Amino acid sequence: MLSLLHGIGNGKASCTQARGLILLQRAPKLISFPSHSTKTTTRRSLTSRNLLRGTNNVFPSPSPDGKWVVFRSGRSGYKNLYIMNAVEGESAGIYRLTDGQWIDTMCNWSPDGEWIAFASNRDDPERVSFSLYVVHPNATGLRKVVHCREGGRANHPWFSPDSKSLVFTSDYAGVSAEPISNPHHFQPAGEIFTVNIEGSDVRRLTHNAYEDGTPTWAPFLLEAGQCC
Repeated sequence: MLSLLHGIGNGKASCTQARGLILLQRAPKLISFPSHSTKTTTRRSLTSRNLLRGTNNVFPSPSPDGKWVVFRSGRSGYKNLYIMNAVEGESAGIYRLTDGQWIDTMCNWSPDGEWIAFASNRDDPERVSFSLYVVHPNATGLRKVVHCREGGRANHPWFSPDSKSLVFTSDYAGVSAEPISNPHHFQPAGEIFTVNIEGSDVRRLTHNAYEDGTPTWAPFLLEAGQCC
């Protein structure tokens, strides 16, 4: 089930809406096609066939103008972020956004085009602790937004429509009665939080015994019970 949750943590409403360009990851390729079309002939492969070991092209996120797409790739031997042309794909050139012997993943481009948010274990690549970062598309201004303790995870960041906040999943506060960031319990998502992109005002939106994960932020506000 897909549901909408207000930023203050109440007022859920089921919501589905689709239009425009769909980006599909079918490893090792990224594929795009118009959302209103079901014809396979309209699909366009954005990345070339996997010619390198461990290419792993996943987590595509388009720029707000639809001209570019940021994605994670393992083509260098490490999973970092890259940007390429959303129309011509890899053949038009590719730009490496992050570079390091760690994992940068789950990227999302802000609606104002100024930032790209992502999860990374760059603080300690030997462990699975993931914190959240933002960086400008030109690779400047990198900063940490959410820090997770040893063994903890913050994943799947998604920008608010005004680009000032992120919604994300984390075991930052445990699940129900579980200890905070329990390193012995595999809970990569857990609960849903919001945070300002400066790293302030962390708010917990869910608190239950279920794993709430991969949230997105609707570009419009719905009252409780109102459908799209």
